[in-house]
Amino acid sequence: AGVAAADGMLRRTCCILDNPKHMVPTWPETGARLLVTRFLKSFIQTGCIILLEGGKIFTFQGTEKKCSLKVSLRVHNTQFYWKVATRADLGIADAFIHGDISFVNKNEGLLNLFMIYVANRDLKASVKRGWWTPLLDVLSAKYFIGHVSNRNTLTQARRNISRHYDLVINQ
Repeated sequence: AGVAAADGMLRRTCCILDNPKHMVPTWPETGARLLVTRFLKSFIQTGCIILLEGGKIFTFQGTEKKCSLKVSLRVHNTQFYWKVATRADLGIADAFIHGDISFVNKNEGLLNLFMIYVANRDLKASVKRGWWTPLLDVLSAKYFIGHVSNRNTLTQARRNISRHYDLVINQ
């Protein structure tokens, strides 16, 4: 209520969460949340990313004025943090596909997230990489090798097609 009153005085819009779901993350998810939030705090130099998790709100806003975009993500499952911590951008995609996160602005949320990412990536291009980037490179390489080694033979492709499509021709 205090945040809503302050936002009203400053003539800013405020979205009150209706019955936020209380989430209790596991220890690995708590550690992953800490890693992800620290990374976002240091990575976001322009734009604003807001994570809405149950009753908690995490805001990551840069001081640069290059990008004025704002995106709000609603975290439905704390596995989101684990996926992002272990698989970086593939983890974000996986979390979105599996419904672990959603965008408050369903029309432009995903686009704004990409644009904020690109704007910050361009700003960080000249900055020295951190100690964790080799670890992320190894994890990304692991998933790439796993993907490449999962060869789809002609027999496997036919089996997949027959399982997913009705191949009976009605005349």
